[in-house]
Amino acid sequence: MTYYAFDLDNTLGDFTRLEYFLDILDYNKEIYNNFVNECVKRSGLGIFNPKMISILKSTNNKCIIYSNNPCMNKLVFAKDYLEKLLDKKIFYNLLDWNHPLRVNEIVHGDPGNATKSWNVLQKGLFQAFGVLVEPDNVVFFDDLPHRDLIKVLGNNYVQVEEYNNSVAIKDLFECLKSAINTVGSEEANSTGFNVLALERFYTKLNKKINGGKRNSRRKTDGRKTSKKRKDLRKTKKRNKTF
Repeated sequence: MTYYAFDLDNTLGDFTRLEYFLDILDYNKEIYNNFVNECVKRSGLGIFNPKMISILKSTNNKCIIYSNNPCMNKLVFAKDYLEKLLDKKIFYNLLDWNHPLRVNEIVHGDPGNATKSWNVLQKGLFQAFGVLVEPDNVVFFDDLPHRDLIKVLGNNYVQVEEYNNSVAIKDLFECLKSAINTVGSEEANSTGFNVLALERFYTKLNKKINGGKRNSRRKTDGRKTSKKRKDLRKTKKRNKTF
C-alpha cells in the first residue's frame, strides 16, 4: 500500500488571494459550501495545480496534507474543493503549522522557514490510517526541499516546480456572490452578507491589492522627477561657469 502526502502552498495550488474570502466565509457554513461548489464549477480559475490534480486522480486516495501554512481554513478548502472536483474522499488528515503533532517543529522555527520531518509525517499518517508506515510506502510532494524528509524518503520525495497563479479577485467575488444568492437574501442579510456589505468588501479588497502597486508607481515617478530636477540644476550650474 502506498500513502501520499502533499504540501499546500505552491504545490497543490496558489491560495494567496483566496484567504480574504475564506476569512469571512467562516461565519456561514452553507454559504461556504456554496462557494466551494461555485469555484469547482469555474475550474478554469487556476487555484489548483493541474499536475497535482492529475496525480490525485490516479492515487488510491490514501492522502494527507502536510503544510507550514498556519491557516487551517486553507487546508480545509483544498480538501473540500478537490474531493468535490474528483467526487471521492481523498484526504484523511490535515497537518497545518499549528497541529499538535508539530510542537517540536514550532519550537525550532516559524511557518516561513521551518523544516518538515519524517517523525511528524509518519505520526500524521498513523493518525489517519492506523498504520505505522515505512518510508518505502510513502510519496511526498513539495515545491521546497526539506532535508530530513529527503534523507529518509530518498526518491520518494518529489520536489515539484513551484506553482504560482494569482486568481483574479473579480472571479472569486463572482463565486462569492453566486454562493450568497443561492441561500436567499433573507438568510444572507441575517449573517451580514447583504449587497451593500459585499460591495464594500470588494472595493476595500481591490484597494488593498491594487493600492500598493499605484503607490509604488507614484514613488517611482517621484524619484524620477526628483532626479530630473537635480540633473536640470546641475546643467544650469555648469552653464553659468562658461
